[in-house]
Amino acid sequence: MHSFHPYSFRPLAVLLALGTVFALTAPGRAQTPAPVSPTRVSPVPVSPAPSDSSAPALDLLPLKKALRPLSGGGPIQSKSNFQMTGSKQGLSFTFREEAHIIAKRPGRFRAELTQFSADNAPQQRLLVVSNGATVWTYRPGTRQYSVTSFKAFEAANNDVTALGLAVGGFFLGDGHQLGQGFQGLTKSNSAEVLSALAGLGVVLSSKMQSGNNEDDLTYRMTLTKQGLTYQFLVNSASSALRQIELIGAQKGVKIAFKEKITQLVPLTMVPRDTFTFTPPPGAAKVTTLSVDPF
Repeated sequence: MHSFHPYSFRPLAVLLALGTVFALTAPGRAQTPAPVSPTRVSPVPVSPAPSDSSAPALDLLPLKKALRPLSGGGPIQSKSNFQMTGSKQGLSFTFREEAHIIAKRPGRFRAELTQFSADNAPQQRLLVVSNGATVWTYRPGTRQYSVTSFKAFEAANNDVTALGLAVGGFFLGDGHQLGQGFQGLTKSNSAEVLSALAGLGVVLSSKMQSGNNEDDLTYRMTLTKQGLTYQFLVNSASSALRQIELIGAQKGVKIAFKEKITQLVPLTMVPRDTFTFTPPPGAAKVTTLSVDPF
């Protein structure tokens, strides 16, 4: 068992503040920050847009479209592969996982997971189901299952371990407000948004890269005060979100989380029993089952 958990890297207040920034700069909204809870980062006043018209504009609209599936309230379906690496004081680990997920806010999901060892051999399969209040974790290989509350599951950062950055971090997690805020982005308010984000210590940049006869845009969002960087790989033709990456170092812990997304689509409906779990015949209930592969 590793002695540290990398998913303490949750820039909760920053993501909420970023959502506030987008709300304040949305068309037709007053540019006066509203008070927020003292436990969260207060938004800064929006700075004037840069006056240098010769400066190249950062086109955020493809990123807006890429985040659209993660900003809605209806169910979504995703397929992705994650790789997580971390290190602290000479201890390190590598964790690979394939996930097929159906999720719906708030807190409901059904995740079929295959975890792999460092040499990429299948290690174990898991089924993790939540109805928003209760989470069931089932291991078909041992025919064991456990039951816990969603709050406890989330507090242990297991939502990110099991669901990844797209679903766990952005759709069901704190990043959802950021994704929603992006949907109010326009060409006319992009400069204001970038200026306001810079005031929060958030730097956004993009670059084009080519490969496999396709062009992709990489958006880099650096949270300078938290020592974290998100990277979003977006297909330039379809604006589909191909990959999310989180890189950072805090309190001596280094983390790199890369999630390659092969499917991310909204669903019109899901079967009624999607977010419930019935133990198979002969399955044994145990006190706890970890979603970590350690």
